[in-house]
Amino acid sequence: MTNVGLTLALDAQHFGSHFRNGLIRESILGVVFPNETTTNVGVLNQRPFSWLLRLAKSLDGFITRDEIIVGLLGTIDDLSPNKLAATARQLSDSRKTGATPSLVEGLAKFNGIQINTLQNYTRLPIGILSSPIVGWSTSSTRKFEGFKSPSRGFELTSLGIDTANELATGFDLRLSSITKLPFDERMKLADYSYYALLQSAGIPYEAIQDDLMRLSPDGLRILENLGFSKGQKLLFNPELQEIDQVIAKLSD
Repeated sequence: MTNVGLTLALDAQHFGSHFRNGLIRESILGVVFPNETTTNVGVLNQRPFSWLLRLAKSLDGFITRDEIIVGLLGTIDDLSPNKLAATARQLSDSRKTGATPSLVEGLAKFNGIQINTLQNYTRLPIGILSSPIVGWSTSSTRKFEGFKSPSRGFELTSLGIDTANELATGFDLRLSSITKLPFDERMKLADYSYYALLQSAGIPYEAIQDDLMRLSPDGLRILENLGFSKGQKLLFNPELQEIDQVIAKLSD
């Protein structure tokens, strides 16, 4: 990132809370494993918050804590073919039979941990999903055929549904694709992607127009060679997913 740094991007007094909240949302959606900045433990591939929103949308716009445990924490590889549809189908069926608690128990036994440990692991995704700053869901209840009492959970807002729909047709760029690129193309892609992220977050276009126009030809060319189509939402945060050598060159 050359002229617009993240310090400026986070200046809510300059750009307003709308952009701040948008940047928080984009940063959350950018979380992915594996990446270049953390040690990967327990999963092969996972973009957790994109997955969570799309899963909730597939479950009629509502998801419970137990369903988050089974559907998110129980997913090792979100790139497996038809994995989202299969997970949504499993959880939809369990709503009719009341089997969700048994699925949680089975997952706990499989991983050799206590159920309350799995429940504790949901604190972060639930905290983010229900945050008024993010605005993706609100607390609610639903009555399901297999349960005597209404189930407490999280109902997607119109923003949550719109975001899930956008993610479903978006372009999710993972580490395995990035590492195939030559170093100079990784630099160009990372530079462009910073500004694309800011644009998605809602920064006024005029604040980044010159840089986007300068970087778009190379950035879009590289993305299109990877399978990206214009109009798709790009899921790629170079600060998380790129190596230090690329990031250092951008800040020179």
